[in-house]
Amino acid sequence: MKYLLIGIVVLLLSWLGVTYWFSGNIESPNYAVLLKKKHFELRRYDSFIVAEVSVEGDYKSSINQGFRILAGYIFGGNLANQSIKMTAPVTETSSEKIKMTAPVTETTDGKSHLINFTMPRKYTLETLPVPQDKSINFRLLPTRNIAATSFTWYASPKRVKAKKESLSKRVKEAGFKIKGEPTYAGFTAPFSFPLLMKHEIWIEVED
Repeated sequence: MKYLLIGIVVLLLSWLGVTYWFSGNIESPNYAVLLKKKHFELRRYDSFIVAEVSVEGDYKSSINQGFRILAGYIFGGNLANQSIKMTAPVTETSSEKIKMTAPVTETTDGKSHLINFTMPRKYTLETLPVPQDKSINFRLLPTRNIAATSFTWYASPKRVKAKKESLSKRVKEAGFKIKGEPTYAGFTAPFSFPLLMKHEIWIEVED
């Protein structure tokens, strides 16, 4: 029993150590806090580039599929066979599909999910390696005001949905005008220690 307890403690400490190391070596976009409210803070984000792919289907499968496609790109799936340093966050924005397009764009649940990987600041749109997967696009996001709230533990689809709805309500109650759909942002790896996981919900608001 003694050795079992020692083994469990060593595993927990190793898990914590890997989580801290991984989190401390991840680049993320720059921002300044403009205002702090009880349930969220208002941030001014600098412009940054994202690699993105649109995936149709339910939340969980779309996240997994989008992540695989974009991870393939940064791990060498590009014409230069170049690895790109992992950054944070990985984001997901979902929206209702408008069924005016060809049948190939329709899905069973009417949802389209845009999955983004933030690109390192050293790159420009001109210097990023060309992806082998033609479904990947790049976009330069402008300087924006973002209302953000953070949470930890696991980000289940039900929990993310509730967090998005809650933040939307709080932002409107605070008198801000919302632009677009709420976005989920994940900053830690799926294997991270649950209490050290970092997730955020972002909502862009008008200046």
